[in-house]
Formats: sequence, structure tokens, C-alpha cells
Amino acid sequence: MAIPVRATPFLSPGHFTRKRAPPPQSGFPRQWFAVQLHPSGGTIITLAALLAYSGALFIAGIIPGPGVTALVARALGSGFRETFFMGLGLIVGDMV
Repeated sequence: MAIPVRATPFLSPGHFTRKRAPPPQSGFPRQWFAVQLHPSGGTIITLAALLAYSGALFIAGIIPGPGVTALVARALGSGFRETFFMGLGLIVGDMV
């Protein structure tokens, strides 16, 4: 049995707009973190969602990676000369 499919050549201007969620009965308001699609095709993001994303990105950016951890371990176990060349190698490796 074939299922009829309605072909729509173009989407209506309000196709991607979402209605704002009703406020919750209790707890943290969900609409503060709502991401909506604008009728023109762009995305609308709330200030609270932008701040939360920026904060998470900042925290992820300040956490040292494995290269920095290895450099600190080398500095604690060896002298300045070995640590300097290892740090120089990390810098050149990041540039390439």
C-alpha cells in the first residue's frame, strides 16, 4: 500500500519558527536556553545560552592539554635545557 506524500516545492516563510515553550510550573525557566530558527534562515540564540556556551568554551580553553602536561613533567624531572628544547619542539610542531 502506497502512502501519499505531499510535495512542497518551497517552504513557507514561517516554517522554521518555533513557538516559545510555555513557562515551566517550577524550576529553571527553559525558554532562557531556547534556540530558535529565524524565518530568514538564521538562528536566534538567547543571551543566557550565549553566556553558557562562552563559559563552557572558556573553561575548555584554559585546561592544559597533553603537551603542556608533558612539558611540566619534563621541567620537574629534568633541567632547563631539556625542557627548553621540548617546549621549542612543541611550539614548532604547533606552527606546522
